Amino acid sequence: MTHARAFRREQTARREKRRHSVYADYASTPAKTRHRVGRDGYYSAVRDDLALPPGLAVRWQLPSVDQP
Repeated sequence: MTHARAFRREQTARREKRRHSVYADYASTPAKTRHRVGRDGYYSAVRDDLALPPGLAVRWQLPSVDQP
Protein backbone atom coordinates (compact mmCIF):
# COMPACT_ATOMS: atom_id res chain seq x y z
CA MET A 1 0.00 0.00 0.00
CA THR A 2 1.42 3.34 -0.98
CA HIS A 3 1.74 6.19 1.45
CA ALA A 4 -0.94 8.22 -0.34
CA ARG A 5 -3.44 5.36 -0.23
CA ALA A 6 -2.76 4.74 3.49
CA PHE A 7 -3.18 8.45 4.17
CA ARG A 8 -6.47 8.54 2.25
CA ARG A 9 -7.76 5.49 4.12
CA GLU A 10 -6.88 7.11 7.46
CA GLN A 11 -8.59 10.36 6.47
CA THR A 12 -11.73 8.47 5.43
CA ALA A 13 -11.79 6.61 8.74
CA ARG A 14 -11.46 9.90 10.64
CA ARG A 15 -14.26 11.44 8.59
CA GLU A 16 -16.57 8.51 9.31
CA LYS A 17 -15.74 8.66 13.01
CA ARG A 18 -16.40 12.41 13.06
CA ARG A 19 -19.74 11.94 11.30
CA HIS A 20 -20.97 9.72 14.13
CA SER A 21 -19.47 11.68 16.98
CA VAL A 22 -21.28 13.66 19.65
CA TYR A 23 -20.03 16.89 18.07
CA ALA A 24 -21.43 16.16 14.60
CA ASP A 25 -24.35 18.56 15.05
CA TYR A 26 -22.03 21.22 16.44
CA ALA A 27 -19.63 20.89 13.53
CA SER A 28 -22.41 21.03 10.95
CA THR A 29 -23.79 24.36 12.18
CA PRO A 30 -22.33 27.55 10.70
CA ALA A 31 -19.71 29.37 12.75
CA LYS A 32 -21.92 32.48 13.02
CA THR A 33 -24.70 30.41 14.56
CA ARG A 34 -22.29 28.80 17.02
CA HIS A 35 -20.97 32.23 17.94
CA ARG A 36 -24.49 33.61 18.48
CA VAL A 37 -25.50 30.63 20.61
CA GLY A 38 -22.38 31.03 22.74
CA ARG A 39 -22.91 34.77 23.11
CA ASP A 40 -26.58 34.31 24.05
CA GLY A 41 -25.60 31.73 26.65
CA TYR A 42 -23.00 34.10 28.08
CA TYR A 43 -25.43 37.01 28.38
CA SER A 44 -28.07 34.70 29.85
CA ALA A 45 -25.61 33.62 32.54
CA VAL A 46 -24.70 37.25 33.27
CA ARG A 47 -28.39 38.18 33.57
CA ASP A 48 -28.88 35.26 35.96
CA ASP A 49 -25.88 36.35 38.04
CA LEU A 50 -27.17 39.92 38.27
CA ALA A 51 -30.76 38.72 38.85
CA LEU A 52 -31.99 40.78 35.90
CA PRO A 53 -35.37 40.05 34.30
CA PRO A 54 -35.17 37.76 31.23
CA GLY A 55 -36.67 40.30 28.80
CA LEU A 56 -34.02 42.93 29.49
CA ALA A 57 -31.85 43.99 26.56
CA VAL A 58 -28.35 42.64 26.17
CA ARG A 59 -26.92 46.05 27.04
CA TRP A 60 -28.19 47.45 30.29
CA GLN A 61 -27.36 50.24 32.64
CA LEU A 62 -25.62 49.01 35.75
CA PRO A 63 -26.81 50.36 39.08
CA SER A 64 -24.78 53.23 40.46
CA VAL A 65 -22.36 52.46 43.25
CA ASP A 66 -21.76 54.95 46.03
CA GLN A 67 -18.17 56.08 46.01
CA PRO A 68 -16.52 56.71 49.41
